[in-house]
Amino acid sequence: MAKLSKSKIAKLKSKLPAPLPNKPKGIDIADIIGLIKTGLSAGQAAKVLRCSKRNIQCRFRKVAEEVEKVGGFKEHRADVLAIHQRRILNSITPFNLQKANLKDKTVAFGVLFDKEKIEVGKGSVGGGIKIEIVNFAGASGGGEGKVAQVTFVQPNAMSENNPEYQQGG
Repeated sequence: MAKLSKSKIAKLKSKLPAPLPNKPKGIDIADIIGLIKTGLSAGQAAKVLRCSKRNIQCRFRKVAEEVEKVGGFKEHRADVLAIHQRRILNSITPFNLQKANLKDKTVAFGVLFDKEKIEVGKGSVGGGIKIEIVNFAGASGGGEGKVAQVTFVQPNAMSENNPEYQQGG
């Protein structure tokens, strides 16, 4: 049998398919993370999950950095979300608002109204707004027009027992 040169071996190797990664054995990564976070070693977690210690170590190593980052995110979630909220609100220009459709403007108004009430301590359970979008024909010379009617509803009026308040009406 003739000996192959290094270049021919390299050429043959380059044509081989990539090796398949080790396939997880059906163990949810959340189970592994949970056991490790409770203080179990990889070996102890492996016994609980009936797999090899190496399986636990390899799979946890792949997500360990993300687990650490998520922990930091959870700890500072309010600040992180506030930063993104500020960025989003600062990116809304009068031009954006002008070209938004009535439905989007109405939904945005409702969301901001609810959040403002929560922020000032009135909560979202005590009272609210009822928004009705009314369609009517011929509003703009041949098309269908829409009008938004926004009504503040007193706290006791938000009850389903009140015939004047009809949700989704």
